[in-house]
Amino acid sequence: MEARKAVVSYRFLIGVYVGIPICLALQAADLLFWGGGMRIPLPSEHHPTFWAHAAMGTPHIIASNVLLLTNVEYLRTYKRRVGYTLLWIALFFLMTGVVPYEVMFAIMGVLTIAHVFHQQMGIGKGVSRCAPEPYSWWTWTGIAMGALVYNVMYLASHVPHPVLVALYAACAALAVAFIGLTVVCHRTAVGAKGKGFLWANCAMAVVAAHFFFTGYWFLAALAPRIIHDTTAFAFYVVHDHNRHAEQPKNFVYRLARPLRLGTYWVAPAVAIALTLLLQSYGETGLRAVMLPVFGRLPDQPLALYAVAALTLMHYSTEAVTWKKGSPYRSFVPVTV
Repeated sequence: MEARKAVVSYRFLIGVYVGIPICLALQAADLLFWGGGMRIPLPSEHHPTFWAHAAMGTPHIIASNVLLLTNVEYLRTYKRRVGYTLLWIALFFLMTGVVPYEVMFAIMGVLTIAHVFHQQMGIGKGVSRCAPEPYSWWTWTGIAMGALVYNVMYLASHVPHPVLVALYAACAALAVAFIGLTVVCHRTAVGAKGKGFLWANCAMAVVAAHFFFTGYWFLAALAPRIIHDTTAFAFYVVHDHNRHAEQPKNFVYRLARPLRLGTYWVAPAVAIALTLLLQSYGETGLRAVMLPVFGRLPDQPLALYAVAALTLMHYSTEAVTWKKGSPYRSFVPVTV
């Protein structure tokens, strides 16, 4: 029997933005009933729990790398990109030895926000079909605001107070400019769906800034993460179903097929299992393997380096693998 083809629908794409009112409702409940108990610290990147890994996007980053590395033809197609990426990951790690931690973290923060926002705004570009120039200004203004918010949240303790005040003012100015550019883009957005998706992306960025200004930093990080990661997993799951449901084409789906549970669960399950494995045994395993080779290892957790490498690979390869006309996209129909 032929497997039914899966699609990513507009209803789903817009539906993931329900994370915004959920986070706002949590803040309201906290202010009314819980006395500010949800002003919890941001997850530590140095000693993360599983939930900290989830909040930082590790499962979907792992799923992305599994998708690329377990499909030989994709590796052939993008081997040059993978090669370049491995070189600049090596350069990035070499820079950590000479460049201050705050600078390296800021670079990673900019890359993170650019990746998160570009995914949603890239989808939105196809849905809203706004005029290209204002949409580009709008996108990069949102990224600038988000990157500033992200880095201030994580690096505030390293910044002198007068500089911190100036950074807060810059965040506010960028938020005002971003909303103004949303109004400009609204004028050329096509149809109710296009306008709706435009304002949903505006809300994602502005609500994150709102949580930042009101001291709910965990919610500021969580709201865009829910939207980004859920959307990403939808693309991975639909891709894998359409590619592997009838005839598994890699060892992961060949191993899963005898269970007769379908395909939709495999990518999330593998990603969660590998995240738990990394959290529980990654540090011990990496040190056991690398100590005999290098003799001396850095003081920071090696699992942190592993996550950073996977993250940089994810950012670099996904900038091209999901472009229109790519082998990936041929298995992911999007209906709007």
